[in-house]
Amino acid sequence: MKQTNKLLAVAISALLASSLASAETEVTGKMTYEAAGFTNSGSTIGNFGDSAVDATGGNGSNPRYGLVTNDATPSHSSDVFKSEAKAQVFFDGDVKDSTFHVEVQGVFDGKAIKTYDSVEAYTQRDPLREAYIDTEAGDWAIRAGKQQVVWGTADGAKLLDLINPTDYSEMAQNQMEDSRITTWMLNAEKDLEDGSNIQIVISQPKENIFAGLNRNIDTSVRMNGINLGTLQQDPVIDNTLNNGTDSGHAFMMKGPDTITGARNGFLNIVPDLGSVASRFAMAFTRDDATSTNDDIEVNLNNSATTINGNTVAVGADGKYNAVDAASILAFNQKIGGAGFGGLNGAAMEGFTVAGFSKMRITGARGLNNNLANAGGATWNANTDNSLAFVTPGFKKAIMDTYNGLIGGYMGAGMTNSEAKAAIVAKYGLKHTDTTGNVVDFDASTSTDLLNAGDLTGAVMLDAGFQPLYNSNLSSFSDGKKNSAVEYMTNTTFRTFDAFVNAKSQYVYNMPKDTDVDVAARFKGSRDGVNYSVNASYNYDKNPIIDLSWRGNVGQELTVHEVKTTYNANGTQNTTGYNANPVAGVQYNTTTLQVVDTANATAPGGVAAGNSSDTYYTAGTGTDNGLYGGSGGKAATLQFSQEVKRVKQIGGSFDTAIETKAFGSVVIRGEALYTKDGYSPVMNKSRLSIGGLVGALQMKKADRFKYVLGADITVLKNMLVSAQFIQDRNLDYVDDASGYTTDYATMHLSNGFQQAEKNKDFYSLFFSKPFGASGEHRWNNIFMFEENGGKWNRLDAEFSINDDTVATVEYNKYWGDENTQFGQLKNTSNIQIGLKYTF
Repeated sequence: MKQTNKLLAVAISALLASSLASAETEVTGKMTYEAAGFTNSGSTIGNFGDSAVDATGGNGSNPRYGLVTNDATPSHSSDVFKSEAKAQVFFDGDVKDSTFHVEVQGVFDGKAIKTYDSVEAYTQRDPLREAYIDTEAGDWAIRAGKQQVVWGTADGAKLLDLINPTDYSEMAQNQMEDSRITTWMLNAEKDLEDGSNIQIVISQPKENIFAGLNRNIDTSVRMNGINLGTLQQDPVIDNTLNNGTDSGHAFMMKGPDTITGARNGFLNIVPDLGSVASRFAMAFTRDDATSTNDDIEVNLNNSATTINGNTVAVGADGKYNAVDAASILAFNQKIGGAGFGGLNGAAMEGFTVAGFSKMRITGARGLNNNLANAGGATWNANTDNSLAFVTPGFKKAIMDTYNGLIGGYMGAGMTNSEAKAAIVAKYGLKHTDTTGNVVDFDASTSTDLLNAGDLTGAVMLDAGFQPLYNSNLSSFSDGKKNSAVEYMTNTTFRTFDAFVNAKSQYVYNMPKDTDVDVAARFKGSRDGVNYSVNASYNYDKNPIIDLSWRGNVGQELTVHEVKTTYNANGTQNTTGYNANPVAGVQYNTTTLQVVDTANATAPGGVAAGNSSDTYYTAGTGTDNGLYGGSGGKAATLQFSQEVKRVKQIGGSFDTAIETKAFGSVVIRGEALYTKDGYSPVMNKSRLSIGGLVGALQMKKADRFKYVLGADITVLKNMLVSAQFIQDRNLDYVDDASGYTTDYATMHLSNGFQQAEKNKDFYSLFFSKPFGASGEHRWNNIFMFEENGGKWNRLDAEFSINDDTVATVEYNKYWGDENTQFGQLKNTSNIQIGLKYTF
């Protein structure tokens, strides 16, 4: 990613080097200092502090994990988030018939988060900001080197700036000339006899960067582990704690946070979801650990099995007796064939997260293939209060995590009773009294919460699993649909087999060094109207994310879908699968497998009562083709960052109209049509069944953007500019396949915000000099989104002397929190600066 385009950069650098060696050079420079502080209190998006595992725990025995430390760290008004010193040095000179310009800069920000505190190539902090030579070839003016080309003139928006990408790490607060990312290019212009102009640019393709979505994302495989030394206590370690990108950045937006955020980013959610699947399986199979060998309970058949090369006998109690920790680990790696056991049965095709979240855990007995408990009763999908199917191992997992919760709260300074009260308040726990009534739990008593309370599956997910991980897995207790599991309520427990020990990885599939962008512009004037026609064949500047499951050697895997007709009791609906089931009559589900079809054995055909092929089974050879618990190996969800080729054509115009009321009024406009761009499409139905691949897809979408503006001068010398901006998605999706979501605001907290088909913005800009001789200037831009987001920037420059300028700037964001601007409410800030030129 940090290599430059060899064809352009090497040749141009050599040319510059030879020119500099023989030229007289003028050296100038500028020193700038800027500091910024928040004006509002509250956490910024993606700021979740420094989560860490406290291995000692509050009570000295149970780990707290990220319980106390992974909450959002609030910022406060006047907190400084930027303290940036920048030195820029400019070299200019003549070489024969040519001139050259080089700009280098050094940057240090003592308040910035890591990777934003110093220079970085291909950002607005690039140490080699510009380096080009101007020369002529015939009647063409040639500028070759690292530079920026500006074709657009709209306020606060980029339409016709087709060539340079933009660094949006501070949104639109920086001036356009500062936030553009300079790239290597050949830039040729020719003036025609009639005064018109032709410009052709061949440039290095680079992409826009955003906080949380840039070139600093960790590309290593993200996975959790099993601690063999603490199997009796808690077998899962969250190795992805704090593995988010740009956590705590002041300008993180919800869209990037959904991809790479420490808590809400699916890049970190997936490994934790893999651990939850493992914990489910281990809980269903592990005994209460009274044996020194940590007995493993299975309710399948009373026969010996081979685990890790060891023959493990079944004890008198019908449970496998694992002989060592390594065997336990191997057993858990083969959850589908052994540990998941009944979860691969028919009942688990009907049992979903929604069912689990409703069921009550206390009083549960055993598990067998049809969910019957020891007394013969079955769990009813339509009754909240029925007996559940939890094994002693699962109950022990609940107890372990509950003790960890108590320890965590006590570690934060609470007494035991205060800790219990806090847990009860947070999760709304109840218990059943002696007469069978469900009543509020009294945390002041010494009664064991888990023995007395009728915990639901939802509470177990919130209190038993969520605190072990720092990603946003489960939050049923707050009554809002804003966590991963809450969007996966129709996922069957057999589908969870595919998630066992799942991993994730972010990869870059960006243009090669030999790739180039090509753009051209024709500019002319006729009858008082200035106009341009612009065209390009280039990589889109906005990166997209492509999702796919990958196997152990990086091969792309297939998500196989099986429609089933089983209900939660394991009974099959013999009338067949119905796309529109009647609750309680036809209970239909979809189960997913993750498969390498080249190595697995294909389904044998359509089974009775099913609407699609049956399951793939293990093939022969080293790789049996099955992934997840059944296959004994974990799949990796790959997040591939890419940019796609687009074809663009647009144009601009401006003209002046004389009016009696306002004098000269400049009317202007810009428009751009983009062919073969991509937009994110969200399918929450797919997500609800566990279809992570397919839930968020990038689909082709042509776009048409335009700006209409008017500029006038009032009060002698105050410029007033008004604009209407519209972005039209010509291939907008809103049907059974999903809906076009808003890349900037989609998030777990807002149902993956649906985008506007036609997104409208309005802006108003003022600029006026002031002072005895107009040596100072203030500017103000206000932008309004049609759905309620607002941004206002007021800035002023004060000329202290010919060399020194002081600056002050106030940025306020407000409005609907699910808009581009409104989401940054807590990022509102005041910035001061000082510039010295020499």
